[in-house]
Formats: sequence, structure tokens, C-alpha cells
Amino acid sequence: AKPDIEIKHEFKDENCTISCKATDMPANSELLLSRIYSKDFVDFITVGYPQYSFDVINDDGDGQATVLVNISSNCIEWEGIYQCVVREKTPDPTTWTTEPEYLKYPTGTPKITGYKYDRNLYIDSIINGSDVLYECIATGIPKPNITWIKIGDEQFRNIQKEHSHSQGPLLHFPSMTEADNGYYICIAENSVGRIEGHWKRFEVSRYKPTMKYDSVPIRTYTENQILNDGVDGKMEVLVHGKIT
Repeated sequence: AKPDIEIKHEFKDENCTISCKATDMPANSELLLSRIYSKDFVDFITVGYPQYSFDVINDDGDGQATVLVNISSNCIEWEGIYQCVVREKTPDPTTWTTEPEYLKYPTGTPKITGYKYDRNLYIDSIINGSDVLYECIATGIPKPNITWIKIGDEQFRNIQKEHSHSQGPLLHFPSMTEADNGYYICIAENSVGRIEGHWKRFEVSRYKPTMKYDSVPIRTYTENQILNDGVDGKMEVLVHGKIT
């Protein structure tokens, strides 16, 4: 049976921890961490490497194993592609691997680089009922988590009283109404730091014309018929939300 292998890495302070976990390993096999330099050069990390610390090597003998490797340096030299490998202990071993994991040291606090939206959209003059999409773009290593929040009208200057409005980089109003009016802010955060974008004011201030009848029409008249036949009727037209 094919073993189930998992690779993860995590940064903490100036160290990086890489973990390999495997289950359903074949008998007489081992779990290893490898570093890929090229398609022809793969190096297996062993206890003899001074820059690597094997905090845990556990093989419970029941087809399960864990390797936890700590790289005690933030030197760019150790950036690269790593892979967890299950390998048979035979002269001509069969191997199973995870997808390559690219280890790159954090570069600092995320940066919000821009926003993606329809250039015909004016966020401070939105038509009622519009489908509004506004995406926040941020970069950073590790990859930042991006969220939007809405600032309450009476407390928008107090950043501690924010309430969540949308998850992920995309702020989406399928049918925007006045209830959605307000200030919104994009936040990008990773293990290194957090950055807040500029406040964006979204406001519905334009309305599509609508017509309202004082009763359900039972007949249809042309303008000439109304003028010539003297048909009584009443019609209200709403323009920008007001009766004209």
C-alpha cells in the first residue's frame, strides 16, 4: 500500500521547523527529509548536519513515523526545496515522496500593493442594488492572510471596536444597499507582522428610476387614448429614490 506522507514547515523567531509525518509505511522502511538542489542532486538530511537539529525522530514500528527537524539559523543559505521521503531499506529501494515544499525565510511585514476592481466603479457613488467586487492585493513571506473589516459609523476611529465584514481578500456586495454604506479597511497579516490599508468609503447614493402604480392595472392605454378618452389614473415615478 502507498504510505500517506505529510510535510509542513513553520517559522518561529530565527528558527524554522520542518516536520514529516507518515502512516501506512511498508515494513522495513524509513522516513527521511530531503533537500532538492536539482533534478539530479537530492540530499538526505541526517543527524551529522551541524545546522540541523533533529528534535524528534520517532518510529513506533506500526507503519507510522515522525521526523521533526529544526534549522537553527535564518541564513538564506538554507532556503530551498524540501521533501519528505519514505524509503525502503533494501539495495534497490522503492521511494514515496510528498510534493516539494519551498522554504523561504520571512522578508518582513506584509505590504498592500493595490486593489483590483472595475475601473468604472465609483465607490462613493454606487448605484443601489449593484454587484460590487473589490479585491485587496498584498504580498509577503510567509504569504499573508488578508481580511476586510467594516468600521462602525459611531466608532470607526476606535480600531479596537471593528467588526468583521468579509473573509479573504475579496470584498463582495452581491446587491449593495444603503445598509452596506460605511468605511471598510483591508488588513494583511502573517507571522512577522500586520499592516492596515487606507480606509475605503463605500456609499450607495444613486438609484435606478422605478415606477409605482396606485392600483394594479387592468387595462393598458396609450398616451393618445388617455388624452382623448379622459381616462383617470395616477402614476408615481421615483428618481434617485424620490417621487417626481
